[in-house]
Amino acid sequence: MFFDVTTWRWVRVQPEHLGPGYSEHIKELLRQDVEGGVDKKFGACIAVILDTVKPLERGKVQDGTGIILVKVRFKAIYFKPYKNEVIYAKVDKCDKLGFLSIFGPLKIFVSRSSMDRAWEFDDKGGLDKAEYLNQKTKGYLREGSVVCVRLVGTRLDAGGECSYHAVGSINDQYLGPLIDDS
Repeated sequence: MFFDVTTWRWVRVQPEHLGPGYSEHIKELLRQDVEGGVDKKFGACIAVILDTVKPLERGKVQDGTGIILVKVRFKAIYFKPYKNEVIYAKVDKCDKLGFLSIFGPLKIFVSRSSMDRAWEFDDKGGLDKAEYLNQKTKGYLREGSVVCVRLVGTRLDAGGECSYHAVGSINDQYLGPLIDDS
């Protein structure tokens, strides 16, 4: 789910950036620091709305380093996945255990046991990219397919990668690959 969040953060400004262009430099530092990162409370930051960046008070000089700390309020768009949420994701990889799909910063694994029994794995003898074929509907799941997935569980990656991981399911009505009629 996406959220429009107003929050604040301390920005560290080097002394040589004081003067002309100070406001633009603060905005750029904030954007570089926040965008693409993950906050436990709000989720993954998609974008900072630069028009809303406003210093809350005058900068303070940090003793010993000379760095100026500026408290800044801003608005940003955040993404945070929730259990039982249904999303459309792009299939990234198929193997005999299931398939991996991606939705922005979220990586979703759908295991073979979370798919209908009609889906059969076809590795094409290693000559081409593997895929899943549905014997009933004649549909397919392969790299690049768009699939509708229900999130069974989510977690925040604690490592340095700063992304979300989820386990999904397509074993329900209206879930599975989108059919391309063209």
